[in-house]
Amino acid sequence: MKLTPDIIEQVVDRMLDIWEDESRWVKGYIAQRRDGAETAYADPFAVSWCAVGTRMKAMYDLGLRDWYDRDFDRFMDYYAHQEYGVSTVVLNDRDETSFEDIRLFVKCLKDKPWPVEGVECEESSPQPA
Repeated sequence: MKLTPDIIEQVVDRMLDIWEDESRWVKGYIAQRRDGAETAYADPFAVSWCAVGTRMKAMYDLGLRDWYDRDFDRFMDYYAHQEYGVSTVVLNDRDETSFEDIRLFVKCLKDKPWPVEGVECEESSPQPA
């Protein structure tokens, strides 16, 4: 299945909902529990997520995780590299990145075209039954 503008919008909107305030964002971990321990993105005790963890949780919540994972990571990384010269993980975790910075980066993904001509886009994600 192809990553479409509708899917991008759904995932971005869900990511922004998850990050309702700065306490729900973390650096250095995919996800974190209230006690500060690192955890999995789908852990029901998780209270905060990095950019990639939030994307994983959003896609999981929307039932899209198995279909678009690699494509959405490629999409996010392409624009992180274009705009900041680093991967999404590095953008999230670097000292100078604020919560407002990462939210704005994610919010603006809704307006970005995909695929981009000349950028390899793998069509190998599993297909829904």
